[in-house]
Amino acid sequence: MNCYLGGMQIHIRDEQSLEYILPLKQSGQYQLTIRLVTVHLKTQPLLLTVSSANDENQCGKDLKAVFSIEVPYTVGEWALTAPVEMELTSGTNVLCFERQTPNFGLSIKELILTRTLPK
Repeated sequence: MNCYLGGMQIHIRDEQSLEYILPLKQSGQYQLTIRLVTVHLKTQPLLLTVSSANDENQCGKDLKAVFSIEVPYTVGEWALTAPVEMELTSGTNVLCFERQTPNFGLSIKELILTRTLPK
């Protein structure tokens, strides 16, 4: 859907899920931060599953990792989640975002993926 800030945004509610196909040239440690907005005091975590791509590119296939991302109450303003650290492989990765129902929905403006340096 259109975003009043320009560009697009995705709204997730009820039993909807979001699948994002992520091609990477380089394996390694990455941090994912999400720019999102919520308008309800009752928040629920966003469940993120990371999978290897397959012919169907379906969420939950060839599962590599599962993360629970705390969703802040943003009072209707765009805000960032805390970063989630994950190991990603070169090639195609599938990121799947889901929430438990019932929920009050949230909108996602941006996924920010940053490669981290080895420690």
